[in-house]
Amino acid sequence: MALFRNYIIKLRSLLPLPFTKGPQITIDPHRIQRLLLEKLESTQAPEVIYALDRLEQLGEHDLEGLIKTGLNHQDIEVKSHSIHKAVQLQLKKSTDLLLSLSHEKKIPAKVKEEAIIAYCKLSDDPSPVISPLLHASEMHIRKGALIGLMGYGNLQSQATAHTLLSDFLHSDKNEDKIVAAAALGEIKDSSYFNYLKNYLNDPSFKVRESAAHACGKWLHPHSIPFLLDQLRFKELHAVVSTALVNFKDQLLPYLHPYFVASSNERDKLFLSRLCHLCSQIGSTAAQELLFELIIHDEPWVELQEEVHLALQGTHFQTRSMEQLFRIHDHLERQFKQIHWLYSALHTLEKSKGAQLLSQALKIELKTLAKNRSILFSFINHTPSQKAAEESKKKLKNPDYSQLLPGHLSTKLNLLVEETSYQEKLHKLSHFYSVYLYDELSVITKILQDVQRQAFFNRWTLAVAAYSLAERCNPSMLPHFTNYLTSQDKLLVDSALFTLRKFCKRYGRTLPDIIHELLPKNPLAEKIIAMTESTTLLEIEKVLMLKSSRLFSKTPENVLVDVAKILEEIHISKGGKIFEKGEKGDCMYIIYQGEIKIHVGHYRLNTLVDRDFFGELGLLDANPRSATATAEKPSILLKLEQEAFYELIATRPEISQGVMQALSSLIRAQSEMLSNMQSGMAQS
Repeated sequence: MALFRNYIIKLRSLLPLPFTKGPQITIDPHRIQRLLLEKLESTQAPEVIYALDRLEQLGEHDLEGLIKTGLNHQDIEVKSHSIHKAVQLQLKKSTDLLLSLSHEKKIPAKVKEEAIIAYCKLSDDPSPVISPLLHASEMHIRKGALIGLMGYGNLQSQATAHTLLSDFLHSDKNEDKIVAAAALGEIKDSSYFNYLKNYLNDPSFKVRESAAHACGKWLHPHSIPFLLDQLRFKELHAVVSTALVNFKDQLLPYLHPYFVASSNERDKLFLSRLCHLCSQIGSTAAQELLFELIIHDEPWVELQEEVHLALQGTHFQTRSMEQLFRIHDHLERQFKQIHWLYSALHTLEKSKGAQLLSQALKIELKTLAKNRSILFSFINHTPSQKAAEESKKKLKNPDYSQLLPGHLSTKLNLLVEETSYQEKLHKLSHFYSVYLYDELSVITKILQDVQRQAFFNRWTLAVAAYSLAERCNPSMLPHFTNYLTSQDKLLVDSALFTLRKFCKRYGRTLPDIIHELLPKNPLAEKIIAMTESTTLLEIEKVLMLKSSRLFSKTPENVLVDVAKILEEIHISKGGKIFEKGEKGDCMYIIYQGEIKIHVGHYRLNTLVDRDFFGELGLLDANPRSATATAEKPSILLKLEQEAFYELIATRPEISQGVMQALSSLIRAQSEMLSNMQSGMAQS
């Protein structure tokens, strides 16, 4: 859908207005009209839809004829657009054509539903024609008839429709529930609200989807908590998000408790979706909620990037001196954290085997720099946008002394200098002091943040625990309590990995250590059961992803989110992963093993550890072009298309790296095919 909107925007930019402003340039409106009329014959839906809309705006063409052309067009998207246009323009002469659409066999049921509802809205008395459709075999036709007659039929047909609705409400059939939910969204009768609430908890996702869509039309405030519960499901988040955004500022008070929840109750993906809702609402109240999340004294670091991007998406600018001063305070806290990170990197330089932790801290610095850049854009610092743009063109780096207090501008200017971090550390040390004696002092500081997560992201916290594997001593065990009680598998896994190593060195058993750290805690037995699992650690998945060509350019803290949606699959020798012709909606990465890609008995490729295959399944759902078979027992990590798409919506850096890797692969395969064809031609 986003691609479609971009197409329309581009098309509009290419097609001029009837008259272009300026002393010399004028465009012949008749020429434009001819061009638009030609576009009505196009097979490309965006072109036809654009032409219909622009001809309507020009007002120099028969609207009835235009919509008739659209309704008769072969493309379903054009038909649907024309149906809505007919209602919008109140074109009553379109009713016969709308009715004929509802009977066409080749028309999708959803479009038939739209045509029936449109007919009811435009017809003086739709009842005689539409009433028989209440008992049609197709669900969408029944739905269209029910909604249309309840809203626009005569008294008798309305009574019949309400009786049928009552039957649907008491039916156990999913199709009847879907129709009933859609109807409830149209009639908005409070006496039926409990039915809609129950549908939101129905076992069928299709029923829940219909109920969520209805809630977005009804806008009953009591439905908000139930919709928020459904937002956690990947199968429903798109339709639920659309419904929730329709509530606008009415939604915001329900979001705040989720943002201030304790660390153990945080669900990053869910909270990211809430940030996106605020950004879509974009009101002053939504901006203030996001702003509070950014400048909070102890913000949840893991969510900060999403919050910054969400607020940026609303085009927020400071509106008061209080907001400006709070940004100043936030920048000061950030500078202090940057000084600590530089000091930690300097300390880790002296330690062997600290590369993984050093890399994690460098990622923290990059994230802070990115967030700082966004934060700085919020400052309403110029009298006009034009002056701001001119200043940006003239200066490679703005003069921060004109925008910030002296002590802040001095620190910010030295951070953007193209010098080594050691030089920046030296200069920042005039303002801050920190004492880090060795690698253990760095790790200890990071471990202490695991409960609040106010300074370090999950990847850094996990790496810190993981790095202690060979040097953990009894005095450090209490730090792992909060790791073990975390709801985050990455943190639990990293703690258990190190505790296993500790037990081996000190002759202890892991269950004893866990009971010691979690006395009388019911979680203890659950964690002990986890220790018996043979599945890969989350941190192992991240490191494996980073070592693959596909994700080599994606930062580890981002790969944490990718690892979370991977499904581990064990395949025995000779096992088929997929066959030629099957629908492709996922890809696989080989953690361990050997996979043959072949068509029949003809071998195309042999893949081993860290290789990936089926990657085009991430881009589309076309049939597989070959078969994949395990040559020996293998461990694969499966990445589903739908989950991946949702992730890259909030993590664009993933798609950038993946698309770059896929482009390189496609180029290499094209060159190989070209060489094969040349060789065959020469022979």
